[in-house]
Amino acid sequence: MIQRVLTEEEFHRWNEYIFSRCGLYFGRNRRHSLSVKIFERMDSVELCSTEDYIALVSDETSDEFRVLVDELTNQETQFFRNRPKFELLRSTILPTLIRQKTARRDKRIRIWSAGCSTGEEPISILISLLESISYPKTWDIRVMGTDISTKALLASRKGQYSEREFSIVDSALRDRYFEMDSLAGIYTLKDNYRQYLDFRYHNLKSDEFLADVDIIFCCNVMIYFKNDIKAEIYDRFHNALLPGGYLFIGHSETMNRIYDQFETLYFEDAIAYRKRSSEVAEGSDE
Repeated sequence: MIQRVLTEEEFHRWNEYIFSRCGLYFGRNRRHSLSVKIFERMDSVELCSTEDYIALVSDETSDEFRVLVDELTNQETQFFRNRPKFELLRSTILPTLIRQKTARRDKRIRIWSAGCSTGEEPISILISLLESISYPKTWDIRVMGTDISTKALLASRKGQYSEREFSIVDSALRDRYFEMDSLAGIYTLKDNYRQYLDFRYHNLKSDEFLADVDIIFCCNVMIYFKNDIKAEIYDRFHNALLPGGYLFIGHSETMNRIYDQFETLYFEDAIAYRKRSSEVAEGSDE
């Protein structure tokens, strides 16, 4: 079977169109993967020309653009992915945050997982927080998960996962927060923990950002953006954070030569970025 590939002109046009709508950008090395997804969707809606398909995704009465975005974004993840980052969160960042807030009699905690995919990251964050805090019912806790993929958000809200997503999770910890359906082989987040989670659609390029956030996770999302858009998003994250708030990005991502308003905190196996304030987290190299 002959594989169809977008022509140079079609690739450029689609790239510009997708970028204008949501900021996602595909380098030349991803021309093939973009072609595959577009032609798969064209087959699904029974269209033969890219002209007809771009007309469909441009139609404001159609959901096809969101369906295409679902296909273009990688939704493969697992609980506590990148363990050093979560160990840093649990061992240093959260204890420091909780201690500072307790001293100020401020019991409000807001954590944002931007690009939350199917929910494993924000649920991992919530578990880390609940394991770190005494009497969580006395705190005003909210972990927000946002994504541009409506398909991923639907899965997040269901809170149902297979054994594979728990490959690096201790079974006792898993069973404390999830109920297992042994016949279906599915683990479902227990209802009493759902009250702390809020999943919603969000476009990092164009939608209004959250405000007064303590910690933001945005891991393995910036690979989809050009550097100028990355700088804009990092600046908006900076504005969204409270003074002394923390930002985590993917282990292979960097702010070097892109954005310089955060303090970079180097720990043994992980890096965190902090909005400057007079309060300094213990355990950094500063």
